[in-house]
This record gives sequence, structure tokens and C-alpha cells, in this order.
Amino acid sequence: MLFILTMQNTDLRNLDFQQLLALRALVEQRSVSRAAAALNLSQPAMSRILARLRTLFGDPLLARSRKGLVATARAHALVEPLARLLDDAAGLIAPQRFDPAAARGEWRIAANDYAAQVVLPGLFGILRGETPGMETNVRPNDAAALEDLEAGRLDLALGVFRDAPAGFYRQDLVRDGFVALMRKDHPAARAKLSLPVYLKLSHLFVTLTGGGIGAVDAALARLGQKRRIAARVSTFMAVPGILRATDFVLSLPGLLADHLCRDAGLRKMPLPFRTPAFSVAQLWHQRRHADAAHTWLRAQTRRAIARS
Repeated sequence: MLFILTMQNTDLRNLDFQQLLALRALVEQRSVSRAAAALNLSQPAMSRILARLRTLFGDPLLARSRKGLVATARAHALVEPLARLLDDAAGLIAPQRFDPAAARGEWRIAANDYAAQVVLPGLFGILRGETPGMETNVRPNDAAALEDLEAGRLDLALGVFRDAPAGFYRQDLVRDGFVALMRKDHPAARAKLSLPVYLKLSHLFVTLTGGGIGAVDAALARLGQKRRIAARVSTFMAVPGILRATDFVLSLPGLLADHLCRDAGLRKMPLPFRTPAFSVAQLWHQRRHADAAHTWLRAQTRRAIARS
């Protein structure tokens, strides 16, 4: 609908919400002094507001009678639209609320392999139970995630982030470190894993790009050592089957190893050298920071980690 500004409604620039509140109080109280007291104003201040309202509306609004002031016909006609206007205005500044059970729409999340294994199972259980009307769409946490968060195409990213760029918030969810994973009857699983034994093993390496080195290789390099990478895969989904069928060993985050060990015939062992710990975090843009639904979603990722 096209809204045409006319000379008749340019007076809106001279009207503020204090005057509207005063008008409601005057009509309800039918007394300048009582209306002033209701709004914590002085009687002269309320009288000045009433004078401005009479000019604005071109109507006395309150008329004298033998029983005191009474509302004019114009004032009576303003009661309902004024109440709606003030209620709508109050709704604009009222705290936002989110009702999970009544929510409709979708959650849009980017997650790396770690989060997909460690966070998502618990998170999906929570979301399915508490927001049954919402669909959850998860995509890889790739190079486009920051741009999509900023543009509003993503709600949340889960993964390892060294810092939060300008305009973003980061919250650490869990600290983790690296362990070795192999089949339970692997020859190296019979005793404590030593560095010489570890270096002689055939190593499986999970890499999205098919190349590069990881935190484990960087830690070994600081010791002047290097492991032999025998095979590379692009996803942790393939790991259990490969490890059960080979003598490969995989160095990976401890919580992820716990998930892969479940009913997989695998064994987790400490690494024979120190590796730096790291944090898995959730990252979001400031455009969603104060949103009630988004605040609720971020709380559920923390719950999911606590249950893992």
C-alpha cells in the first residue's frame, strides 16, 4: 500500500509518546491533577501537555460538566486506537522471548568433522525434542562460513577458531588434546606406546584437502622427528572400518576418539609425546547475538557438549 504524506499528518512530528501517555491518562482519570500524579508529572506540566493536545487534535478532549471533566466525543473515539498504538509501541521495546515448542523455521549450522561427531548427536536430540517444528540443516564448516554468518545465511559455526574476527563472537565449548587410535588387537596395543614404536607405525591422516600437516606433525617436528603417513582420507566417517582392517594408527582428538571407539573394536592410547591442547568453539555474528532464538540455540550446544 502506497502511503502518501499529506499536510494533515505532518503534525506527527510534533507528537511524542509522553503526550500520548498523557492523553490516555487524562481520558481515564478525567482530572488533570490525577493524570499528572499517575505519570509522576506536575499539574502545570500536565496542563501544558493538555493545551498542546487540544491544539494538535483541534478538540478540547476534556470538557467541564457539573460533575467535573468529561471526555469529548473525539476523545472517546481515540481510546481504542490509542490503546493499540501504545501496546504496539510497548511490544517494540519489550524483551524478546523464544518459545521452543512453538518455533517454526530452520536452524542453519556449519560444522567440521569433529563437531559433527561430538556435538551434533546430542544437539540433534535436544533440538528434535524441544523444537519439533524446526528443521536443522548442517553443512561443512568451510571457507565461506564467515561470509555466510555475516550475511545471515548461517546461524552458527562449530569448529576450531583461533580468534573471533571483528563483528563476531566466539565461545569455547570444550578443551581437548590428541591421542592414538588403533584396532584392539593391534600389535602396538599390547603395551604402553613409546615414541620409537609410534614412529615405526603406519599412520592414517584425516585431511579435508588431501595434503598438509597437522598439529601432531608440528609437535613431532619440534622434537626433530617425523612420522610416516601411509594413507590419507577426507573424513572421520571412514576411520573405524579402515583401522579395523589394517595396522594403521590414527592420531586424533580425544573426545572424537571416544565417539569412534563405541562399538567399533578400537582402542585409544596416550601419545608418547606432548601435543598442544585446543578448544572447540561456536562462532556467530553480532547480528544474531541478542536474538532470543539464537541465544537459546547457543545454550543447547553447551548442553550437548556436557552430555557427550
